[in-house]
Amino acid sequence: MADKVAMERDFGVNSTLLGANELYDRAPWLAPGFAGAAFCPEEGQMDPLRGVSAVLRLARAAGVTILPRSPVQSLVREDAGFTATTPAGRIRAGHVVNAAGPWAGTVADMLGAPIPVRTTVQQVIATEPAASGLLRPLVLHAGRHLSLKQGDSGHLILGGAWPGELDALGRPRNLRASIEGNLWVARSVLPALAGLHVIRAWSGVNVAIPGPILGEDPRVPGLFHAVTYNGWTLAPVIGRLLAEALRGGKGPPSVFSPGRF
Repeated sequence: MADKVAMERDFGVNSTLLGANELYDRAPWLAPGFAGAAFCPEEGQMDPLRGVSAVLRLARAAGVTILPRSPVQSLVREDAGFTATTPAGRIRAGHVVNAAGPWAGTVADMLGAPIPVRTTVQQVIATEPAASGLLRPLVLHAGRHLSLKQGDSGHLILGGAWPGELDALGRPRNLRASIEGNLWVARSVLPALAGLHVIRAWSGVNVAIPGPILGEDPRVPGLFHAVTYNGWTLAPVIGRLLAEALRGGKGPPSVFSPGRF
């Protein structure tokens, strides 16, 4: 953890290593026994519904055309560009940015440029509201899977890469064992969870990749991949890097190039 804090500080992140006394002065609601923590006051959280709505609104204001419920059924390279077939019709483009997340491998396969992207299912739990302001920082556990935060209405959100599963139709589903495990770890960190009711648990899909896959694919000129983890955190900088590459600039570091596969 000390190495992590040192690296973050080298990059200009306001990160501090707390000893046990400093930790409990700042976070007395934690269970006893923790040796210390890394603390970053710039850390935060975002409401997915409001966040995605804001991004959608800004994208449309910037002139982006969005075709909902129009998955790419086929994608072929023709002449100097590409043609995508969708339920909304055919779309011609000079460049394609493959930002399809867990489905990025399927898009890449359409153009004969496979990339190692697998789908993984992760689940999240929400409790009934607790005392407002109980837990304002985002809490992660250094040794176990845990992401713990509190929403504006007081409800607690529990996660931390606990797995769900895909059913026979490929739809994400919760696993009871992951719900129980997530609750057990969270309770061992935040005793105030005791007695709170779980309101709901849900699952979503994420990517399983050997590392970020970013930039133009040398096998298919004009095809750019934008596949990485942690969309909220990394999407803005990935978007800037890909836009730079599309304009003929430097773009993402070569260490993330699709050519390494």
